[in-house]
Amino acid sequence: MPQVEKKSVANSPMCHTCTPRLNSAVSMLMAFFCMLVLSACTPSIHDLVGNAPAEEVKTLLEKHPERVHDINPLGQGPLHYAVMYKRMDLMPLLLEKGADIDLADNTGMTPLHVTALYGRREATRWLLDQGASLEALDMFGDTPVHTAAAFDQGGVLKVLIDAGAALDPKNKAGKTPLELAQHYDRDRTAQYIQKLKS
Repeated sequence: MPQVEKKSVANSPMCHTCTPRLNSAVSMLMAFFCMLVLSACTPSIHDLVGNAPAEEVKTLLEKHPERVHDINPLGQGPLHYAVMYKRMDLMPLLLEKGADIDLADNTGMTPLHVTALYGRREATRWLLDQGASLEALDMFGDTPVHTAAAFDQGGVLKVLIDAGAALDPKNKAGKTPLELAQHYDRDRTAQYIQKLKS
């Protein structure tokens, strides 16, 4: 019987382009998909925040106010979902009912990190106005400024900087937001940061 040559996945070109940061973002997207598929079962508050009219979420929280503290398997609360699904209409309600504005998910990302990941400027401003931490660190030691730089979200980066975020904190790998932007070939963002620093 002929032998088939086994190729190591670790040596494939695709593997070298995958980074833990990208894997983390992909995991979040896959979890979204899985939760959407499973949403035909009992809807969670996360499902409702993502897909239901605001009145339905309000009714649920009036009957079960403790649900505002529900955490999904990725450690995300309803406020993370409100950011991801652009539900600015629900963010004040969730905070009023006791959602933790700086809740860190399993990767350490707070809702403010999520605004930086997805480029949600309006949500960024709102969270900052409500007291969200500019210095919160995720599992990589990244602040929301690092996240905005790594994912080329110049609009959010400007909002964070205007709010007083530091431009040069170092993450666990010893990289500043500028160095992350350069590492991921985010030329426009890197130029913007360099302009701010000069």
